[in-house]
Amino acid sequence: FLRHPDIEEALFATNYKQKIPLHVAITRRSGDIIRELLRDDNTRQAQLQFGNKYGAQALHISIVTKKHEDVFLDEYQEFIDVNATDKKGRTPLLYACIAGTVPVSMYLLHTIHINRPQSKSC
Repeated sequence: FLRHPDIEEALFATNYKQKIPLHVAITRRSGDIIRELLRDDNTRQAQLQFGNKYGAQALHISIVTKKHEDVFLDEYQEFIDVNATDKKGRTPLLYACIAGTVPVSMYLLHTIHINRPQSKSC
């Protein structure tokens, strides 16, 4: 269904909470719709990094709602910033710890450790 010429405008249309369709699909448990929304190479990263009115991005929302974290971490890992913060400075790892999602917390810890620049010894 993503063939309309104004698709970019539709993908980034927001509601009163500044949620885009991707955010709504996450909270509505719509894995197939999430994949369809993220099919477009030209808008995928922008959608994943779009913050709602609180600055929460797709990964934050999926973790706090405990819905589809696996989709984002497995299928879209290269487009997600695991260090992204919301407007209060909270990272996906903090969201995962608050939500008590141990597998997601461990995955994020591992990812952050791998991606962290190595400091030089004196």
